[in-house]
Amino acid sequence: DGDAPEKAPRRRPRVSPDTPRERRELDPGETCPDCGGALRLVGEDVSQILDMIAARLKLIEVARPKKSCRCCERMVQCPAPTRPILGSLAGPSLLAFILVAKYDDHLPLYRLNEIFA
Repeated sequence: DGDAPEKAPRRRPRVSPDTPRERRELDPGETCPDCGGALRLVGEDVSQILDMIAARLKLIEVARPKKSCRCCERMVQCPAPTRPILGSLAGPSLLAFILVAKYDDHLPLYRLNEIFA
């Protein structure tokens, strides 16, 4: 048959609904960078970053509105922020916390997993 095996869906970590959330919006502005025409909102892409803020987990939503120029129909959107590990939900301060807890405080990963649960 030669069919390629189906890829298993990637499992995202579950984040408690009680986790504080913050929304950051990266807006490309109101005018087209090419022609100076007015931009209109046509949608947005939203990604999530799980970060450690003062020993508390907080989920940061990064919204990037998509806008199109009324004059030249160009689509404009700010680039997504870079991440320490591509495709990961973890932010830089969460990774730093995990590294310090594991290698400096000698906490095993299973115990960190219990703490975060």
